[in-house]
Amino acid sequence: DDLTLTAAGDLVLAVTGSVTGNITGDGTDTFKGFLQSITTTTTTPVTVTAANSGSTYVSYGVAAGAANCVFNLPTCAAGLTYTFVDANSTAADDLWVTANTGDKINNGTAAKSFVNTGDVYGASVVLIGIDSTNWIAIPGAIGTWANDNN
Repeated sequence: DDLTLTAAGDLVLAVTGSVTGNITGDGTDTFKGFLQSITTTTTTPVTVTAANSGSTYVSYGVAAGAANCVFNLPTCAAGLTYTFVDANSTAADDLWVTANTGDKINNGTAAKSFVNTGDVYGASVVLIGIDSTNWIAIPGAIGTWANDNN
């Protein structure tokens, strides 16, 4: 019995492993008791997957000799959401988020990057896919972020 309806009307699902499919609420429902997935790295590049939508990626800088920490986004799809945090303030060790072939970030050039160049510890941005080719940075980004269209 992995599915229980309590006297209070709460649906309890107890699963070991993975659950696939869709859960649809009425717009007022919430999920409680879940931790957000955090992936930390000092290596580059990092391949971001659609299966990790909702995750936060943290760069602590990269190993000596590597210039920047690069996160490669999956093919854009409406609703995919990621948070990127630069937990490093070393000059020339910037956090880059690169769009997949044909995709754009903040209406930049396809397959190019959105870059934190401010060297500010704790700089962060949330990117959300709004359709099949466009990523948008949600207002409220911390730090200096810009499109690198080179």
